[in-house]
Amino acid sequence: MLMVVMSGLLSSCRQSKDDEALALNLKAQQCFRRMDFDNARALHEKAMRITDNELLRFGCEVGLMAVYERTSQNREFFDARNKAESHIRRIEEEMDGLTDEEKRRFYISKDIYHYVSSNYFHNQYQDTLSQREARLISPNFKLGDVATHDTIYYHEILDRLINARIAFEQEDYTQSIALCDSALQAINRHHLKYYPADSQHLLHLYSEQDSVSTEKIWLDNPDVHTVPEVLAQIREQASMSYAAMGLTKESYYNRNAYLDILDVIRQDKEWESRYDELNEANQRVTMIFISAIVLVVVIVLICLVANEKWKKRNERRVENLRLTLELCHKIAVNVSDDVSSGRELLDTVTEAVQSDFRKIFGFGFVLDVPGIDDEDDDAMPRWSELNMRLVGSVCVSSDKKSLLRVIEKYFRWVLQSGADVLAISNNQRKTEAEKYIHEQHIAANKRQNLDKRACMSMVNGITPYLDRAINEVNKLQRNESDDVKRTRYQYIIELIDKINEYNDIMASWVQLRKGEVSLNIDSFALQPLFSILSKARTNYAQKDITLTVSMTPAIVKADKALTLFMINTLAENARKYTPAGGHIEVYAEEADDYVEVSVKDSGIGISEEDCRKIIEEKVYDSSTIGIRKDADNTELSKNKGHGFGLMNCRGIIEKYKKTNPLFAVCQFGVESTLGKGSRFFFRLPKGVKKALMLAVVMILSAPSFAKVSNDSVWKAKDSLLRKASAYADTVYFCNVKGLHTDAIYYSSLAMRELNKYYRKYHKNSPDTMSVDGNADRAEIKWWNEGFDTDYHVILDVRNETAIAALVLKEWNCYNANNQAYTKMYKMLGQDTNLAEYCRKAQNKNTNTTIAMWLVFIAVLVALFSYYLLYFRHKVIYTLNLRQLLSINNTVMKTLVQHANVQDADYEQVAKNVVDSITYELNDLLPIHGFGLAIADSETNTLYYSITQEVVESELMKELMRRAYDTREVVVSQSGYLRCFPLFVPQDNTKCVGIFSIIYSTKHPGKGDEFLVSLLVNFMSTILAQSVIRISQRFRDLEMLEDEKRRAQHEENMLHIQNMVMDNCLSAIKHETMYYPSRIRIMAENGAEASEIKEIIQYYKEVFGILCQCASRQLEQVLFKRTTVSVADVFASARKSFARMQKKAECSLTLSMAEPTDATIITDKHLIAYLVENLLQEAFAFVRDGEVELTAQKTGTGFVRFGFTDKRRRFDEKYLNEMFYPSMNGEKINLEYLLCKQIIRDHDEYTGIRGCRIDAEPCAGGGFTVSFVLPEARS
Repeated sequence: MLMVVMSGLLSSCRQSKDDEALALNLKAQQCFRRMDFDNARALHEKAMRITDNELLRFGCEVGLMAVYERTSQNREFFDARNKAESHIRRIEEEMDGLTDEEKRRFYISKDIYHYVSSNYFHNQYQDTLSQREARLISPNFKLGDVATHDTIYYHEILDRLINARIAFEQEDYTQSIALCDSALQAINRHHLKYYPADSQHLLHLYSEQDSVSTEKIWLDNPDVHTVPEVLAQIREQASMSYAAMGLTKESYYNRNAYLDILDVIRQDKEWESRYDELNEANQRVTMIFISAIVLVVVIVLICLVANEKWKKRNERRVENLRLTLELCHKIAVNVSDDVSSGRELLDTVTEAVQSDFRKIFGFGFVLDVPGIDDEDDDAMPRWSELNMRLVGSVCVSSDKKSLLRVIEKYFRWVLQSGADVLAISNNQRKTEAEKYIHEQHIAANKRQNLDKRACMSMVNGITPYLDRAINEVNKLQRNESDDVKRTRYQYIIELIDKINEYNDIMASWVQLRKGEVSLNIDSFALQPLFSILSKARTNYAQKDITLTVSMTPAIVKADKALTLFMINTLAENARKYTPAGGHIEVYAEEADDYVEVSVKDSGIGISEEDCRKIIEEKVYDSSTIGIRKDADNTELSKNKGHGFGLMNCRGIIEKYKKTNPLFAVCQFGVESTLGKGSRFFFRLPKGVKKALMLAVVMILSAPSFAKVSNDSVWKAKDSLLRKASAYADTVYFCNVKGLHTDAIYYSSLAMRELNKYYRKYHKNSPDTMSVDGNADRAEIKWWNEGFDTDYHVILDVRNETAIAALVLKEWNCYNANNQAYTKMYKMLGQDTNLAEYCRKAQNKNTNTTIAMWLVFIAVLVALFSYYLLYFRHKVIYTLNLRQLLSINNTVMKTLVQHANVQDADYEQVAKNVVDSITYELNDLLPIHGFGLAIADSETNTLYYSITQEVVESELMKELMRRAYDTREVVVSQSGYLRCFPLFVPQDNTKCVGIFSIIYSTKHPGKGDEFLVSLLVNFMSTILAQSVIRISQRFRDLEMLEDEKRRAQHEENMLHIQNMVMDNCLSAIKHETMYYPSRIRIMAENGAEASEIKEIIQYYKEVFGILCQCASRQLEQVLFKRTTVSVADVFASARKSFARMQKKAECSLTLSMAEPTDATIITDKHLIAYLVENLLQEAFAFVRDGEVELTAQKTGTGFVRFGFTDKRRRFDEKYLNEMFYPSMNGEKINLEYLLCKQIIRDHDEYTGIRGCRIDAEPCAGGGFTVSFVLPEARS
């Protein structure tokens, strides 16, 4: 009904804007009574927009004050209050012109103004201001005139809150809780009525799910308005009631909500931003006025001097353009390939053009490049961020700034190009260093491999002795005399002794070389190895097998090459035994301390017995693995190998276990089900990335850093305040642990320290803090006196004391501390400057608006004058330079795209350049077309590209060809067409292309000619740098990287083979050495021939399987045939001798005959190893003396080397047996066995038979080891 009446009133008042505003004001008051704050504010603001009546606007501002006071919007309250004060002053000035009714309304509104202000200051605990406003209220003022007391919802809420307090005082706590809940539900109904979209956020007396109180959510939302002060009182009363009932969680919940409300509505909420905003506004206004004055002065000066200045400047422009062209050319010329660092490159270019730069601009420059002086080798200078810093310049004209931008751009690109070449050179050096490391590893691995091959040759020498023993055993089974049998038994014993001797030599050899084959342990990611395996999917697809390699983030700690070998071996094994249509899956699973790599297939599977053999037995017959008696095994037998791959994988895992306790988690295993498939897996320890380890260390060390920082702040405090703060923390933790009585005690101790600190400066003052007492607390007096202490500690103590008293139901203590806390909190949040700030903000807006209009008009006048007198000409010149700069950028981007291409399509490159700059060049110059030709210096061919608007394209091509042949600028007979050679900056005789252009006039202006010269110069430089120079460097780098990858592959291959050979030889040593001793005992005891035969045959089978496994590793040829001069061999021998001499126990002299000019066919690593072995054997004999190395051609296509040791004499028998394995109670001649193996490899892999090695006595004393190698024929 009321809404209908108001709507009718609004319609009837449309005759006058004032009447309409009055109706809106009345309607806003009605909305306020219903707590519809949003509509009340909107209606008040609308009323002020439609009327200029000061009285009505004053009433609207007072209404807004009431809205803002009720919703605790502090800044908005003072905005409205300041405007209301302005209206009061204006109305009082015109008081005589008001009617009696208007005066009555004014006095009522003024009383309401003072009443609302007094109520606001009272809520903020600003008692002085509140009392002052109350005294200004008229004695005839009636509370019924105030709209706030007619609020329906507000009365309902307050009534329930008051009844809840009464029930609490009567100790009816349940009723008090119910009334608080009823008050909250009334607020919820108000919220749902005006904010139905926010129905999910409603008030509850207690909710465990709320991590943030609903009140805080409402108050943080600028679109939601409620009654925060009443909510705070309800929450405080509910907290007390719950505490009285012993419900601690519910009490804490409401207490925290109460504190949240106090924090949000504090008066200084916007303290942090508004002063900076005000200062910035003042500075902005000041700058605007200063700018206006400066613009006026500039306009006058421009009008006086612009015309004469332009004439002189135009002449200087042309000259500066010419000098700039020469400077840019000189920059490119001084970029050398010989620099070794970015700093050297920068300094070289800077020093070369510094004098020319000063000639143009009158001052010097310094080029700054971020990262140019970084000591980190991996850090690259950021050339794209190059900055030209001027030295000694006072003022730089805009014309010179334009030139500086062109030069700076040229500097940036030229230095970037030089840096690219430098980076490629650095990459080449880095790649060469990596290649060198790989080659050194290859040399070491080749030596180890040769040791294994020589040892394997000796092991293979055991087989003939076994065959002879079997033959003798077969003869023992004949019907012969006892003497003959004893002779045969004796011969068998001799054969076994020889085998034992070989075994002893092998054992000694393995012991001597123990540890030389080392594992390259490192932490690495498995994913790159899986990626390598996934590239072999084609091989599996050919057999109709699906290979799935799962992604993995796992990092392991192992030998990377051996890990790849095991993965490939298991995958290849699965491919062999998986039928068509099958599936193979490779994946890795991470555990706490290891990573398990699995190869799972859907093949035929193997039995549990076969799995046991593979895992437990070191030697087994692989031909029986997977064979089923009830199935056709024909196809399986075709695919079967020798089982050495699985043996080697298991051997590698065993070697890991013996290396370090870290590898105790290593394991090799098999899981299989017949007919369903198998899973082969191995485990490796987890690795950790170095970056991750560094991060962990930094995280672990962070607390110590924080502790240092806290200590530094702690020590800065007064000792008494420090103790008080510590006691305050103790009070908090006591409340957290439920020790509320202790909390009261420690709060008294904290107050005692604060009192001591106060009395330290006020010795006779009785104002001290206590746990309980009246609300007029001592700290309030301290605050009013301006005493400087830690009021935040006081707040903490009061709050925690109130919480403890609340739980302990000590209501007097609670009320005293809670009132003290609330009052102190609001006093700390007071902002006495807020009103003044709002007034200044309003004045600032008015002044800024006026100043902006003045400056805007002044700027318009200045810009118009500047454009007419000066700027129009300057813009044309500047735009030309910018257009040229844009063309240069376009050419640069287009050509850079082809810099990394090894065989660039020059015709396509020329077409791309022409197409990319056609529009911009036509816009820059008055032309009728242009063309570009790129030259291939190897074939002397030009690749043309000409724009479509050129009619005589053949003539242009002919003139471009002539310009390329003559290396000169060619002009057509008409004078319009001109062809410019594009020279390499360092060499004006080397032309990389031709640029042709057709002018629209026969005599183009000087400015146009210089623009074309700049373009030609830039284009020639970037074409030479990008397409020719850098492309060639990239090709060289690519070839070098291919060589490095080849060396790395060869290194890994050698490393794997050495590891596998080491496992095989170790297996032969451990699995076969006890058989000869057993056979010898049986022969000595005259055992039956059949028994001896059975043992020898089994021994031979086991020995043969293991030897076959090892021999398969030697099938791959590692001999790298090359040509080496004899002089290089002698030089290598001299270095090796000098190195050994430093550690020798005797003094040897090495004499070498003048080396022949012959060149031999050899492996450079093996020939160096051969000479080192001879020298090492010589140093092993400790006696001073002389050794000699000679070389001479034989005349039959060979070169004979001789190594003579004059200190020792040996008979011919010893020298003949020197290259065969023998113990004889002395040391083993391993060096000579290795030399024999090296010569044997030369004889086999060079393709030239006749390589030999022998030893013979020397006529003058001593002996000579001679070896013959093939001569390289020219």
